[in-house]
Amino acid sequence: MPSLMIRKRIEELEQRIDRSETLSAENKAEILGALADLKREAATLPESESAAVEPVPEEASVNAVLDDLTASVASFESSHPRVTALANRVAVILSNMGI
Repeated sequence: MPSLMIRKRIEELEQRIDRSETLSAENKAEILGALADLKREAATLPESESAAVEPVPEEASVNAVLDDLTASVASFESSHPRVTALANRVAVILSNMGI
């Protein structure tokens, strides 16, 4: 799984969380911190030149972006357990927030 695609999805999720008017500052800080951890770990993954990153439509919900990120990470779970654990942490935090 290309790290570029993962980083792109993380950035999209960060932007949507940052723009959210319904999340408290504390919740935003928690999820953005977890996404920062995930982004740092994803930066250590090898690049794949054959990867095409398709932009997520602006009308897509945070849940749709999260679902896409979760599916991408799951495909290489066995070879990248740290990234998988961090992505799961992000998903749990969002789930606990009701997102």
